[in-house]
Amino acid sequence: MVKVTFSVGGIATQYAAGYRSIEAGRASTQADALAKSGTFSNLGVVLTLIPGVESYDFNDAGAARGQWHVFRLKKENGDYSAWFAPQQGFSAGYLTVEKFKAYEMGDLNDFEGKPLSDSKLERFIGLASRAADAYCGQHFGLEQVTERHRWRQETRRIYPRQANVVSVSSLKIYVSSGQLATFSLNDLFINSNENNVEITSLASVTYSIFPAIVALGLTTPTAEITYIHGFDPIPQDLEDATAFITVDLLGRDALAKQGTIGLNRLIVGDTQMFLDVPQKGMRSQHIPQHAAAILDRYVKVNIR
Repeated sequence: MVKVTFSVGGIATQYAAGYRSIEAGRASTQADALAKSGTFSNLGVVLTLIPGVESYDFNDAGAARGQWHVFRLKKENGDYSAWFAPQQGFSAGYLTVEKFKAYEMGDLNDFEGKPLSDSKLERFIGLASRAADAYCGQHFGLEQVTERHRWRQETRRIYPRQANVVSVSSLKIYVSSGQLATFSLNDLFINSNENNVEITSLASVTYSIFPAIVALGLTTPTAEITYIHGFDPIPQDLEDATAFITVDLLGRDALAKQGTIGLNRLIVGDTQMFLDVPQKGMRSQHIPQHAAAILDRYVKVNIR
């Protein structure tokens, strides 16, 4: 899920002019978002304008990190404003606040005994999710990336650098800096088990690329692929690990506010408290051991 913040300047003027809602759109590229064509998809009305409120958060469950969003205002009579500039959102956490509270772990109150706000919990869940990403060396939510690979005519396959390919937005093969062949997404087969994308139409490949290679004398064309990878939905064990890390971060935040974050031993009378400090060089120095045990099976090793 991706969260996008829509800022509506001069809300009082906009509301007085009759605007009552926000209509959003999503595209794979900034150019498509600007032109409202190609990969652009109109999501319809997603939010209602509130007098006095200029900032609106939109949670797009079907979006991937790296995609572009635009919005415009809609009047009650059906008229629209101009589209606002394209923008990119950010990945939400791997847990909702409601799911995290259901674990019933940790102390979710501040020093005065008041419950922590949902917005604060949401921020910590987001930090915990990014910590899980960093530990494993990969992003688990939906993410759109663009990569360039050496094109191999003999296999007609491209091996994306990221695993769990969900869909392909575009595939182009460059035979020079200005000459390229674009392929229909219907001619692509995604082999998720072997993590490759293959062009199934040999006729399309031969017709589109071979004449250009002969004319220009190029032997190593470059394939540019834009695709979405990740997990949808997020696996249960990843949610569990995120919950453990969130509790740990909240605890560290509470210690920091008490001024004891740098201590690993506290003695009060006959009571002694010790902080379990990981050994030097361990990957899990900054996340709890039980979370690391869950995430170990997802650790990605990159070899260059």
